[in-house]
Amino acid sequence: MAIDDPHELERAVPKLRFSEGISAYKPEHAARMGWSAKLFVRLWKYVPALRKIGRLLRYRF
Repeated sequence: MAIDDPHELERAVPKLRFSEGISAYKPEHAARMGWSAKLFVRLWKYVPALRKIGRLLRYRF
C-alpha cells in the first residue's frame, strides 16, 4: 500500500498516531552494495520526489 501523507492512516484508524518516518535507504547500508546502488542512495536525498520512496513509517496506539 502506498500513501502520500503518513497521517492518512491516522484518519482511517482510530487511536493510531504517527510516530516517525525513517528512510529505508541509508548511506551506511549502501556500503555493502555495488557502486551504482551506492551512487543512487547518495543522490536519493537530493531529489524531493524520491525522499518519500522507501520510507518506513512507525505508528503507535
